[in-house]
Amino acid sequence: GVWDPSFIGESQHETALNVVSGEDNSSTRCRLERIRRDIRMWKEKNNVDGHITVIWSASVERPSEAEYKSADELLEAIYDDANTDDISP
Repeated sequence: GVWDPSFIGESQHETALNVVSGEDNSSTRCRLERIRRDIRMWKEKNNVDGHITVIWSASVERPSEAEYKSADELLEAIYDDANTDDISP
């Protein structure tokens, strides 16, 4: 998965397996695009035609300092490569 080590306690770093690195983890926008690509590939591989639900279970992740009033506002911040807000992966 994609991750930002600053959101995860140091005790969790060693157990973080299957971590995306390189260009796919270089920005919040790239991480979001990687997640979307992985979901599309999973749907295709498993012949899913329709809606899927993804459950987030990062119980040890610290909260983000950034607050957004709408999904559109959040997406604008994600796609703004100059944005330095504290956006959780």
